[in-house]
Amino acid sequence: MSKYSRTVKGHKRKISYDTQLGEEILQKKPQYIGNPLHKRNPGDFGLTPPCVPSGKKNLCDEAGIFNKRIAQDLLEQGFKRGFFSISQTNNWPRNVWALSEQNIPLEARLDRESGTYHGFPMSENDPLSAEILEKWGRQE
Repeated sequence: MSKYSRTVKGHKRKISYDTQLGEEILQKKPQYIGNPLHKRNPGDFGLTPPCVPSGKKNLCDEAGIFNKRIAQDLLEQGFKRGFFSISQTNNWPRNVWALSEQNIPLEARLDRESGTYHGFPMSENDPLSAEILEKWGRQE
């Protein structure tokens, strides 16, 4: 079993691909804040506690993301390319997707605060993982 092979239950997420709406959302300044459950190494994320890796969570460390600026850039790229969910909460997409430099599909989820997200590498068996790998390069 791969480190990214957790089962995805109830796949209902759909990617918008609306780049115009993505640019509008970026005007509202979404922020990547991270989550200590997805970190073994706290990097420069400034989390409290710095890291509390959970055996049930995919870790950002496995995707080589230790810098908050990189995570923020990936979040913004996801919006620019329209890789965010149709589903929204408080006028913010619930999910945003991106592809790391190592070609690892990433998912960011909306936190309780509007406009703040935390992210993690996606499971290999997540149906959206293959879609992101296939379509990310076409959006350049």
